Amino acid sequence: MLTLRFEHKYLDLNMKKGGGVFSLGYTVFSNIASMTDSPLKFKELIMTHTYAPPDQLVSMIVKNFTRQGVFQFYKLIGSSDMIGNPVGFVNKLGSGVYEFFNEPKKGLIKGPKHFVGGVGKGVTSLVGGFTSASLDSFSKITGSLYNATKDVAGQRIEHESAPKNMAEGLVSGAKGGFSEISSGIKGLVSNPYNHAKKGGIGGFFKGMGKGLLGAAATPITATLKATTSITQGLNATTLTLTHGKVKRQGRYRYPRIV
Repeated sequence: MLTLRFEHKYLDLNMKKGGGVFSLGYTVFSNIASMTDSPLKFKELIMTHTYAPPDQLVSMIVKNFTRQGVFQFYKLIGSSDMIGNPVGFVNKLGSGVYEFFNEPKKGLIKGPKHFVGGVGKGVTSLVGGFTSASLDSFSKITGSLYNATKDVAGQRIEHESAPKNMAEGLVSGAKGGFSEISSGIKGLVSNPYNHAKKGGIGGFFKGMGKGLLGAAATPITATLKATTSITQGLNATTLTLTHGKVKRQGRYRYPRIV
């Protein structure tokens, strides 16, 4: 899994620094650059009977992998969480379509009874693949919008583990939404007070502006937080119903005593 994320300072509304335009642009870019499961594949470079200086060999290797990376650049753009990771969506949907045709074919070889069971497995894989891919893409979009909104509002982002099932998603969504609302209300009081202690009257008004901005963003962040957790839980339940519980694999090769 490839995950890229950038951190930056909170939005600065100082007009001498562009009124926060640069910070806002960086916030948007950093969330677009957040990628998950980017399927980059690089082929090996085989060179035989090569006689060349070390710098020339290094140059050949760099050019080879650079060329492969350029040809796969579209996968990086398509793996952005901000746009729902369309490359991942197509991959998951393709797996469901493949099993939709492959399972009946495997059953047909064994007999009519297995063919009917294969058709059922194929349909389940197709529907489950489409549902899982849709929920996963939607949760990535809402999650990226949540992070971007929190960044713009100058609030700290709390990362949590994804829910393992629908029940956990509902509970996590309700808790996350309530936490966002309480945090926004608390910020109306704490931000002016904390900034006033450091910067006096000027800090008070700065804190008041930050508190109002956070309170205005609270309904949006609460909705996005709850939606992300719920869709992640639904996606996990869909995967469990489609493929069953994934068994944990132990060691493939135990230590040998020499």
